[in-house]
Amino acid sequence: MSEHSDEGRPDTLRAPRIVWELGLRLLLLTDTHIGAAQTLPRHAAESDVDLHVDREPRTGVPRLRATTLAGLLRHELTERTGGTGPARALLGAAAPTADSGPGPGASALDIDDARAELPDGAGVTVRTGTRVDPASGAVRPGRTWQWEVLPAGTVFTVPLRLHVPGPEAEADLLGLLLLAAAGFDGTGPGRHVGGRTGRGYGRTRAARWSARRHDLTGERGWFAYHARTWEERWADVAGSLVSPAAPVFPATPAFPGSSASPAAPGPPGSSASPAAPGSPEAAGACRDAWGPGERHAETPGVPGNAGAGADLAEVLARCLDSVGLAPVAARAGAVAAGYPDRRHRAELRLRLAVAERPGPPDAGATDSDGTGLRPGLLMIGDVPADARLGEVDRAHRHRPAPADPGASHASGASHAPHAPHAPHASRASGASGAPGDGTEADPVPVLGDTALFALVKRIGGRLVRDAAEHLGGDPARWRAWNAYWWGSDAEDGASGGAEPPPSSGGPRPQPSRIRLRAVPTVIGGAPLTTTRLTVDALFGDAVDGRLYTNDLHCGGTADVVLDVRDPDDAVRGMLALLVRELATVPFDTLGSGGGSGNGRLTATRALLTTVPGDGAPEHTVDVLAAVRAPDTEDGRTARRWLAALRARLGPDRPGRPEPARHTHSTASEEEPHR
Repeated sequence: MSEHSDEGRPDTLRAPRIVWELGLRLLLLTDTHIGAAQTLPRHAAESDVDLHVDREPRTGVPRLRATTLAGLLRHELTERTGGTGPARALLGAAAPTADSGPGPGASALDIDDARAELPDGAGVTVRTGTRVDPASGAVRPGRTWQWEVLPAGTVFTVPLRLHVPGPEAEADLLGLLLLAAAGFDGTGPGRHVGGRTGRGYGRTRAARWSARRHDLTGERGWFAYHARTWEERWADVAGSLVSPAAPVFPATPAFPGSSASPAAPGPPGSSASPAAPGSPEAAGACRDAWGPGERHAETPGVPGNAGAGADLAEVLARCLDSVGLAPVAARAGAVAAGYPDRRHRAELRLRLAVAERPGPPDAGATDSDGTGLRPGLLMIGDVPADARLGEVDRAHRHRPAPADPGASHASGASHAPHAPHAPHASRASGASGAPGDGTEADPVPVLGDTALFALVKRIGGRLVRDAAEHLGGDPARWRAWNAYWWGSDAEDGASGGAEPPPSSGGPRPQPSRIRLRAVPTVIGGAPLTTTRLTVDALFGDAVDGRLYTNDLHCGGTADVVLDVRDPDDAVRGMLALLVRELATVPFDTLGSGGGSGNGRLTATRALLTTVPGDGAPEHTVDVLAAVRAPDTEDGRTARRWLAALRARLGPDRPGRPEPARHTHSTASEEEPHR
């Protein structure tokens, strides 16, 4: 056997026969912090910022590393399929695992680093973080830091290449790619990038996909793929994501292997006629009509070039159909559908009104649109806009809000009276997309990210603590249970929140298993400017020079989604108590000015949906209806959850059986309940 022959080699070591060139415009739906590998980038000057975003050392442009994106795809594929075998087939493995086969494997998918394209009028912002004492709720002295944040609406153009060893493996690899990319469809929990994802940071969506197929078994196909520089390949990927409203026509094709550079766009008839679909030339792979370096973005008549679209499956099917390989697309779809979603999860979908009830809620009353409530004021502090810097001291936070297809069903029902703001004012600067490509973003008021997560975490912890004290349970037990679901850091663990590992002398931080899906935007309401002054406590007079002005937000509603990983009945019971608190008389407030009556939130809708992850249908309970009508089916289900919570938090009694746990609980889930 020749040293250049593939005979006898595993698929992962064979030279590819087919190469797919893919392009992805990944849109940030919420702010994010993608950390740098070092404290201070080499290009940056000394500053007070503690945590910088990752940037290219040469240009200083924020970037998304290929390793980060590969990790997101691997996690999505592993969670959906319930094993590491499919992830190894698509993304390789450094070492063998129990279900992935022997030996290491090379990745079939290559990914390049992606540069950030910031939205118009926005830049990398610097925020101040604080460490809050979980017991008192006050900021710990000296525990502050500054960190850089990429704004929502930022777009990453990601080039990808899928290497297929032969036609027999093409459908399988494309099917696995469809499964891995499903985390970027903008629905469900999705994939979050960067840090503080439990607070809703880093939610992403694939705004556009592009695809081009190369068959390397022929001379033309080989030169069409290889006879280009990396700069030309990256330019081709960016050009392939151009909006259909602005097509790019190719120049006259150069001879394969020549160094012809891209020419100016010409008329549609200036290119060579494409091969007929199904012909050997067409099946040879999207390569006959184009020379090296030529743009091929929006040319639906060219075999093997699918143009761009928001749905990857549709783009791949269009590309394969153009070369007479439609059955491959059908088989790829069957491969993706053959893996049931193994993620066991729950999602609590709330509609919160910036308002409070004038009286106790009526049994059976419905106020999902917030009618009958007294509008309140909200202040999530931020720097005023440039036009108001000289007039206002503080303003309510506004953030770019790109169109999110998952937001329309986040509440589980139509939200027509309060439709989301239609983005129109701006779009990502420097991007090749045109209006309508899904990357436009307008600044809108938000309900908060860290503040909102801290609010629900504080309410949930207080409810669990009160229930455990009433039942006479062990304080260490409820603290460990609360830290398991809401997360804890090392400092919280030092006070009994987390159990230290046996191999270390200190406490162990734990991630939160309850996560805020995205930073919710406030729909409706109106801005309100207030002027406040400081009054002398002794004489009752205004203090000179102590006058300040705030831009607040009055009224409105927001849809909030909390995702729960591997839930059981006990945590569902805690969420039911959380809904009851928000729907009746909430004691805790959001944002600043709580002592003056600001930040009152009232739940007007609450649906808890459980996805079993074993193929069984999902189950939804109207928690708010269960609170108001305990004798209904939803009410009986909620009482069963509360019984499980009491059994979990109460004292151990001899002869009492252990509370039933969900069949999907893992060994790691059982540990904090011992």
